[in-house]
Amino acid sequence: MRRWLCAASSLGGGDAGKFQWIKETLGPKARLIAWSENEDGHLTARDLVTLMCLFNVSLYPNHLNKHPTSAYVSPKSALKSYQDEQASFEAMQPILLNILELYELIATSARGIWNEEKGKKMATTGTSPTLRWVSAQCRPGL
Repeated sequence: MRRWLCAASSLGGGDAGKFQWIKETLGPKARLIAWSENEDGHLTARDLVTLMCLFNVSLYPNHLNKHPTSAYVSPKSALKSYQDEQASFEAMQPILLNILELYELIATSARGIWNEEKGKKMATTGTSPTLRWVSAQCRPGL
């Protein structure tokens, strides 16, 4: 059973189309997102909105002492911000793929960097991480 709610349902009835610009931006990679509760994906629509919330300088300007804590404390609040301030999220369209690439690079390389720098072992899942957002030509050494 999934521990998240369908983002489109959380936004309310006919608001599923509010994600259309994201799907168009992601192109074929939009299939990697679970847009509704029974879909499989590497990220959920809620995860995506939460990540975007972290980088939304319209909602969280750098010069103010205001931080996107709702992104990790209350994903429902992040969805509410998306619903209320959709234009500020749409303004992030040029960097959306960069946000996903950064997220994925951190997720796939953090353990190795931590172990190398700190000499500590982190729990393993027995599977190696794979890069889905970052193209091969963007990865050093390939």
